[in-house]
Amino acid sequence: MNRRTCLSCGGRSYSSYSGTNWDCPYCGEDLGDVQNELSDMLRDPLEEYEQAIEGFDEKH
Repeated sequence: MNRRTCLSCGGRSYSSYSGTNWDCPYCGEDLGDVQNELSDMLRDPLEEYEQAIEGFDEKH
């Protein structure tokens, strides 16, 4: 499973896809140039999402 972290919002998305057509599901930023990270999936994806959006309103 691949993971990419958005450089704009910090959101992490997961997929078995490893190509360049990958948009951030949280803010829509193009993640095509972001390098894949190997996901260990030990953490709950919901927890990852909650951490990504924590404080989002204050930043934007």
